[in-house]
Amino acid sequence: MILILGVISVIASLILLYIALGVCGEKESVAAARLREATGGDMVIGGSAKLKEDANESFAKRFTPAGMIEKAERNYMLAGRPDGWSVSKILSAKVIFGAAGLALGMMMFSSRGGALGTLMLFMAPILGYLGPDIMINGRAKRRQEDIQFALPDLLDQITISIESGTSFENALARSGQTGEGPLADEIVRTVQDIGLGLPRREAYEA
Repeated sequence: MILILGVISVIASLILLYIALGVCGEKESVAAARLREATGGDMVIGGSAKLKEDANESFAKRFTPAGMIEKAERNYMLAGRPDGWSVSKILSAKVIFGAAGLALGMMMFSSRGGALGTLMLFMAPILGYLGPDIMINGRAKRRQEDIQFALPDLLDQITISIESGTSFENALARSGQTGEGPLADEIVRTVQDIGLGLPRREAYEA
């Protein structure tokens, strides 16, 4: 009974810390997102400067290897920059969940001991630390599959538009506006980035 109460107390405390740090931030409105994109050079949605700045400001960076920060940045972009998330929030969640796993593992080890307690002592913090990566990586993979599925139709639309005399960029913009799903969203963002002054090569690569 004491063990159960202790585990509940630790989890509740970490959830409150999770909320206090803004990891469960409010969803940004469409108008606010567009204003943010249009007013900040480094905040253009296709660029990576904002992501790196976000990670640099995170208190969790000191607890995260550089390679894992780069992976979090990449998965965050591939997942479509989901609302309520950012690189710093992913890194913060890794540290918080890792600490929760460590606390849980220590309690299990001290109360039960044996092989199960030892396993929990090592596995719980690892699973907690890697949990946010697993979540964002899953979203990124699903989104990339959706993009690959929609790509043939988009290419057909662009080809038809170009054959009718439309320029490539106009055909691209039209396909993004009439399409649905993550690929259409990326096309719209690319056209917006170019309109805001981002070099075409960088916009296409992003």
